Amino acid sequence: MDTATLVSDQVEDGARLIKALELAGFEITAAFWVLPTDEGDWHLYIASPVVENQGLSEAFGQVLPHLLPGRFPSITHSDIRLIGSQNPMVARAVQFRHQKVPLKFKGRTLGKMIIDEAYLYPREMA
Repeated sequence: MDTATLVSDQVEDGARLIKALELAGFEITAAFWVLPTDEGDWHLYIASPVVENQGLSEAFGQVLPHLLPGRFPSITHSDIRLIGSQNPMVARAVQFRHQKVPLKFKGRTLGKMIIDEAYLYPREMA
């Protein structure tokens, strides 16, 4: 299977989206791009306690207004995966949040998901 390449526009737009969400008061535990082994596309995972406390629909309701056309051109709503802060993927990702720069992660798994690669944002960006 051909795998997609995560491009710098996606990385930059992801960082800007994360910052915009945090400035709007949307709490983020971790944020990372993931290329699952069984899929050919990257997805931006945003972990937040909002998912657990208010539900997935409410969380998406707070995120979607930030995805106005042209604001983050390389990210669509279908690229985003909102997950709760207790998701096993998050436990692994937060181990790397102390890094000063984003980290490419080429482990075989992230939590329970089998992956080809991940791109983890540091605390300053997420």
